[in-house]
Amino acid sequence: MIRKNFHLHRLPIAGAFVLGVIALSTTAVAQIAGPSAEQRADQLIGALTLEQKIQQISNRAEDIDLPSGTYLTQGGGTVECGFTRLGRHITGIPELGIPTFREINGGNGIRGGACTPEPVRTAGPSMTLAAASFDPERVEGWGEVVGSEAFSFAHQVLLGPVINLMRSPYAGRGQESPGEDPYLAGTIAIAQIKGIQSQGVQAQPKHFAGNEHEFQFERWTAAVRIPSRALHELYLLPFEMAVKDAQPASMMCAFPHLNGAYTCDNHALLVQTLRQRWGFDGWVESDRRAMHSTVDALLAGVGYELDSAPLFYAEDKVMAALMAGDITEQHIDAALKPRYVKMFEFGQFENPFDRIVDVDLGANAAKARALVEGGITLLKNDDGILPLKPGVRSIALIGHEWFAGSATMPPRNLSPTELTTVVAPYTVTPKQGLENTLAKIGGSATVTYNDGTDIASAVSLAMNSDVVILMVGTNPRETRDLVNLTLPTLCTNNGGGSPPIPDPSDSSDSGLSEPGGMAVKVAGEVCVEQDQLVREVAAANANNVVVLYSAGGVIMDWLNLVPALVAAWFPGQDDGDVVADILFGVINPSGKLPVSFPTSEHEAAFATEMQYPGTRENNGLPGGPGFPLGDGSPQLVSHYSENLEMGYRWYEANNVKPVFAFGHGLSFTTFEYDNLRLKRRYRRVFEQVPVPGTDRENIPQRFYRRLVELVPVLTVEYTLTNTGSVAGAEASQIYLELPRQADQPSKRLVGFKKVFLEPNESARITVDIDASASNHPFSSFVPDDPDDLAAWAKGEWVSHAGIYRVYVGGSSAETPLVQRVGMAFPQINNRSARR
Repeated sequence: MIRKNFHLHRLPIAGAFVLGVIALSTTAVAQIAGPSAEQRADQLIGALTLEQKIQQISNRAEDIDLPSGTYLTQGGGTVECGFTRLGRHITGIPELGIPTFREINGGNGIRGGACTPEPVRTAGPSMTLAAASFDPERVEGWGEVVGSEAFSFAHQVLLGPVINLMRSPYAGRGQESPGEDPYLAGTIAIAQIKGIQSQGVQAQPKHFAGNEHEFQFERWTAAVRIPSRALHELYLLPFEMAVKDAQPASMMCAFPHLNGAYTCDNHALLVQTLRQRWGFDGWVESDRRAMHSTVDALLAGVGYELDSAPLFYAEDKVMAALMAGDITEQHIDAALKPRYVKMFEFGQFENPFDRIVDVDLGANAAKARALVEGGITLLKNDDGILPLKPGVRSIALIGHEWFAGSATMPPRNLSPTELTTVVAPYTVTPKQGLENTLAKIGGSATVTYNDGTDIASAVSLAMNSDVVILMVGTNPRETRDLVNLTLPTLCTNNGGGSPPIPDPSDSSDSGLSEPGGMAVKVAGEVCVEQDQLVREVAAANANNVVVLYSAGGVIMDWLNLVPALVAAWFPGQDDGDVVADILFGVINPSGKLPVSFPTSEHEAAFATEMQYPGTRENNGLPGGPGFPLGDGSPQLVSHYSENLEMGYRWYEANNVKPVFAFGHGLSFTTFEYDNLRLKRRYRRVFEQVPVPGTDRENIPQRFYRRLVELVPVLTVEYTLTNTGSVAGAEASQIYLELPRQADQPSKRLVGFKKVFLEPNESARITVDIDASASNHPFSSFVPDDPDDLAAWAKGEWVSHAGIYRVYVGGSSAETPLVQRVGMAFPQINNRSARR
């Protein structure tokens, strides 16, 4: 629920404000009380000139001289924050009481807003790690963290979360994705959005839609062709769930040219689907440089063009469209109004965000750490090598400085100054974490670090150590996808610094390591060839553990040399402590994979070039790097020809065993599933109908209840027992296989529940699968014309009567409980159903 008055007691208010104002004055239009936020928004828009309306639908990078504030850090120092030049705000109109409207990024912690210098704030985990927790409660807690910290630095909107699916492990922003399954992604997104908005800050899910890849600097021009069923059942579904169950205040439209129209100019996407089919009542903002048309964007209801300065919403272009009769002033009003409505609902007019307020970084760090603890995933543990024993005498910590030498943050552009690298109040390096944990458990081992640049010295250290901990990873980044799935060779200068900030206009990236590929060596640099490092060190000491920092699956030809493998994802500021606590068993790992780990470079949704990255088509549309017209190349078009066979669905449909399956994750204890029971029932839905003839004068209005729907509900019950010797948590998963006529390639995830159990403790778990739920658990989408991609929005969800199969277990590949159940979906004749 939105805390509409959240900041009445937290922000100082300049000047008096009286809720009961009735007279319309030019200085208080925005502060007039009205019966509803919509009516107040209408009054405000009615007071704006046409020029002011145009100014209010785009941002401008300009200097803003607002009162700066002071923030007291954990260390006792102060940080000044002045609101200055940026590209993520709309300048207010003080004479009408309209405050400046500021936005900030916040995937793994807030950064990239209007505050300079960048604020010190909690650096949390990547979205993939959050999804791996399978724990919506902890994810909601993390949403509260980033929401409260965006609020504390006076930003009204947090640009996130990202809820695009990880269609392939090549995705450059895969670390921002909640994984490959739409139900898991939607559930995680709902939790984070609720957490953010509980703090009085508007959430903005992104990137809507089809924005699964970066396309090597071609994201501004690339096209995706997605079959209607796959679009509705996979790629749109997390957004639909978020809209219906979390009510986000806004939505960010994306870059791709989707099935014939750019998404920010796409009426079928933004009007027919988002608003009419799903009931979205918020406002839509473009991603930076994602719009391609003034007229089409306004007709689609885009209320905010994001760029360093207005391009398509520049005053001259909007006025030209008005003069040509392509749009009316009412279209501008309709695009602007939803943002004002949400600002009123969130109390952002009464209490403008113009001061910095305190926030409890200690409490926020605890919430972030709890999520990290629940998301780190144990993938392999041969012969119980983990947890490590307290009596170990010597530990070799080996790996590139990015992973083994410092706390690993979710990256974006390989630069410590980039948007997803949060300025943390503290960080814990892997060496510090190991030493902290050893002190906690009474260990006395020496920890020796080797950065892996000299493999011979790393091998020598490994041979003379009791245990080897190898820390390796990938370097995903915005604007470019990985070029292969092996571990990249990483090069840095001899001083150990980070690589230079890339120039987006230079696609060669000279001097940088090639993402996922061979390094481009320059004078004075040293490199870590990670795959070779793992092979040689693991061969030298079989008592080894690999900790993998990545956004998703990688190809590991050295896996048979490694007895233990831990997916740490990108943990954030507490990296060292949490990973060490897991390695020594202080924490029992409970993460589950939100993605499948592939067996090869080309399979599933990335099997062919046409699927990914796509092929060039001479279709008359611009292609190549650059906005808006590219470099003159034909357009790059990615065809989602795998249709529904993406992620674990492809592996099951083609009887291929992935290296690690979706949902997989080990524990230091064991769990047993038993006693599956299914119960069917129908939930009755009524509507109030007036009794005819009772609405006349002097006759009291009377109503009767009319049954309008019988909603099937399938209750799934089973027993989960901790059969091991230590306490632990298990995220049990429920999958549903639809009848043959639904034409599905595999079963689908429809529920999960994470429970903590003591040794020998059992829990009876109950999960309701409701046919009316936003994820359409029993349904498939039936398009009107499956061969017409331009008509992708037309169709309906259909539930087929027949035999369904329920699978319950610890991963998509391990479901020991299976049971059939017949389901029917009765229709109600309203005229005869009176109650």
